[in-house]
This record gives sequence, structure tokens and C-alpha cells, in this order.
Amino acid sequence: MTSQVGAYLLGLLEFQVNNMKYQTFAILLVLLVTPLAGCLKDSPSGEINGNEYNGTPLASGNAGDFSLIDRDSSNFSLSSLKGDITVVNFIFTSCPDVCPLDTSKLRTASNELGDDVKFVSITMDPEFDNVARLTEYSETHDADWPHLTGSPEQLEDVWSDFGIIVNKEYNEEMEHFNSLSILHPTPINQVSVLNPDNSSSIHFADDSSLPSNATGWNLTTAAFNASNILHNYTINEPWSHEMTGIDGFDYPSDLSWWWKLLVWNTSNSSWEDPQVEIDSIEINSSTQIAWAANNSNFSLLSPPLNFREEGYVKSHSVAFETLPNNASGWNLTTAVFDDANISYNFTYHEQWGHGSSMIDDRQSPSDYSWWWKLYSWNYTDAAWEEAMIGIDGVEVGNATHLAWAANYSDVSLIPSPVDAMGHEDMDNESMDHTHGETNYTITHNAVIYVLDEEHDKRLAYIGSDWSSEDLIEDARTLQSETVGEESVPAPGLVLTLVAGLVAVIITNRRLTE
Repeated sequence: MTSQVGAYLLGLLEFQVNNMKYQTFAILLVLLVTPLAGCLKDSPSGEINGNEYNGTPLASGNAGDFSLIDRDSSNFSLSSLKGDITVVNFIFTSCPDVCPLDTSKLRTASNELGDDVKFVSITMDPEFDNVARLTEYSETHDADWPHLTGSPEQLEDVWSDFGIIVNKEYNEEMEHFNSLSILHPTPINQVSVLNPDNSSSIHFADDSSLPSNATGWNLTTAAFNASNILHNYTINEPWSHEMTGIDGFDYPSDLSWWWKLLVWNTSNSSWEDPQVEIDSIEINSSTQIAWAANNSNFSLLSPPLNFREEGYVKSHSVAFETLPNNASGWNLTTAVFDDANISYNFTYHEQWGHGSSMIDDRQSPSDYSWWWKLYSWNYTDAAWEEAMIGIDGVEVGNATHLAWAANYSDVSLIPSPVDAMGHEDMDNESMDHTHGETNYTITHNAVIYVLDEEHDKRLAYIGSDWSSEDLIEDARTLQSETVGEESVPAPGLVLTLVAGLVAVIITNRRLTE
């Protein structure tokens, strides 16, 4: 309403100026109207309606729009909250003091203001703060509003728009790091063998090789066939299949020893007698079986590989500076393998480039029942995804993270790059992430913004010297101001324009007489 009145009065002023005979009066009118122009612009001002705020008034323009990832992995756009007063703050989940303190005060304000004011928290550490950590942070602090992450590039644009300064300082030894993880090709189900001489072996069965409603005997034959292990058996009607020989070890006719069936008990992490025959064992995701000579030392029977606490997943990092210029994913792969003393073999195809055939003594089979597959870390989704180009086509930057895994593996078992390298917190207002041989510290300025219904930046709370009561009072004042601006023009502004218009008309009449 105010802008409409102002536009009308300015139109009248322009009409009078155009009909004046002397330019001196036109200049006088320009000088008169110029100080009023700022009052007619749409940019916010702390002086509008004479309201005073606890926060710092701003006139820094509109917040614009951005799209990031919420803690439930959905896309979130700031524009979805347009029409509501919105509070925007910046956090990182490993912050030990400032961020939790600010979040606590925001929670109090949110509970008091209800749906009248919206809240949004944005991470300052996208490499570490994935959706799972943001979910845990919001639940821990009972902060039921969007907590957003994205790629470093996306977040840098948002930080810049809001004047947030985030510094990531690396240690002196390495400024950047890249990492490579290996998920060993351990299928869900496997068959272990302990021979009479106490030698042992482990054999895998791809899920695709098992029929529906698979039994222990189906698992045994699938695993032995995949490893080309010869085995002999008989079928006894009362007891079903009976193992008589495995890989050249046949039990003697005098039964001085025989092949005994064992199953892995996940509850107590031990091998035990199944109390049923092999054909009666139903295979599920946790079924692991073993065949052992009854006179062997059962303590030498290794636990299933996917229950090992170490060795199932390996991760290692290298400094960006140690890689050649224009390094590829293959350069990163070989640098990590060589640095960590991990054995590997590779193939090379003129069209497809390098490929891994053996990693850490795990050789992919010639029948391609499984093969080594390349994955890369997606910062936006905070998840591993299949690399859609060959390893030689991967361009390595200063924070490239790759993983090799068997093509049938559960990729969720590969830890995130930060989890793989480990992290620890630091005191005060900074955070230290330690990645093996590399670490970085995040420092930042602390600013919380209040946007009006058009998402103009109206108020800022700098540092932590503010209270939830300050925010609640300011939000309600801003709400009442918005209502007032929509219904009643500012009286002082109208009177000033009218007075100027009358003065011009009187002057113009005197000049024409």
C-alpha cells in the first residue's frame, strides 16, 4: 500500500515538474524527492515504522534460493518457505559448544513461536555431515526442522550468499587427502572346511547360484563347485546327504574319523553342532556352515570372513601432493596399494583401460561369477555410487574417494571416507577431523539470520551473545511490521510527499501568472 501511494504522488510531482518554466525548480524538486526515494524502495530498513530490534538490522538484499539435501535424503529448497518468516543458522555436528548452544536457543524459540516462524540449519562441514549424522544431531537436540547438507560446491555458494566464512585448515604435512577403500568379496553365505591335518579353507557361494528355499546341501555344493572342490557323498534315506570326501580327504571305512557338520552361532560367535541334518538346514542371510574332520582341532576353524572385526574392509589415504599431475583413478589406486602393501593384479583393455583382477589376494574367478567393481563417493547424497566411467577416466582432485568391491557386495558396508579414516573433536569453537595421516580444522564466523516473508535478510545475531527471548520478540515485531505495511501507509511518508506536492503546485502557479 505504501509503495502504491508513493508511486501515485511521485507521478503527480513528475507532471508538475514537466510543466515548470524554470529548471531551477526542477533541480529543487529532485533534491526534495531524493531523500525520500530510499523510503519507497523495497529493500528492508531497520528504521521502517520506527521498530527497534534486539538483533542487528540488515539491508543486504534478498536471500535468494538454494536446493540442498535434508536429513531424510529429500531435496529441500529455501523457496518452499517463502511467505513465512524464516530463521537460518549454520552448524556442524561435531562442534562441541557454540552450535549445540545456538541450537538449544533456537529450539526454545521454535517451541514458543510454533508454525508462525520456520527454522533451517545448514552444515558447514559437508564432507563429514551426511544425512545420518544430521539426523542424529537433530534428534539429540530435539531440533525438529530441516538440517541440510550437499556437495562442498553447493554449500560454498550458500555460505557466500549469507556471508558465512568457513576455513578448513590442513596440517603442515599434507594439505589434502584422497582415499581408497576395499570391501573384500565376502558373500553373505560361505562354507568353511577343516581337514584331518588341520589345514583349512573357505569357499563362497554367490546368492544367484542358490535356489529359492536353499538348504545347507545346496550351499555346500554351490560353494564347492565355485571353487572347483571335488567332494563325494552318499544319500541315506533316513538322514539325507552324507559327506564322505572333500578335496581328496575321504573318511576311512573303519570310521576312525568322519566329516562333521557345524554351523556358526552368531549369538555367541562360535561353531556348534546344528542338531539337524544338512538337508534340513534352511539358508538365510546369516547362515554359515563348516565341514570339519571330527578328529581335527576345531579351535583352528576360522570364523566366517564377514564376521571378522578386522580385514573385511580396508581403507587407506594418500596425500594429494604425492600424486602426479592430472592424476587418474588408476594413479590413486596404485599409489594406495603400493603405500599400504596391498597385493594386486590388473588387466588392460585398449578401449576400457585398466581393471582390477586381484586385490589383497582376492582373485576374481575366470568364469566371471563375480568381479571387482569401482565405486566413488557422492558428496551430495553422502553415499557410494557405481562409477559410470573406467578407472582411467576418473579425474582425481584434492578430495577424491574411491572404493573397490565385489560386484555383488552390499555397498552400505563400505564406510564413508571420514569414518574410514577416523575423526576426533577439538575444544573451543573449532573442530578437528583426523583422517589417518591427514587432519583438518574448521573455523567459522557465527551468524544467525532472520528473513522476512519475502526472504529479505532483515536481522542478524552475531556470535552467541543473544537469547531465545530476543529472537522471539524480534520475530513477533517483524510479523506485526509486515502486517502493518500491508494495511496502512506510513503517515510521515505520505505527509512529506503531499507537502512537497503542494509546494510545487503553488510555485508553478506563481511562475505562470
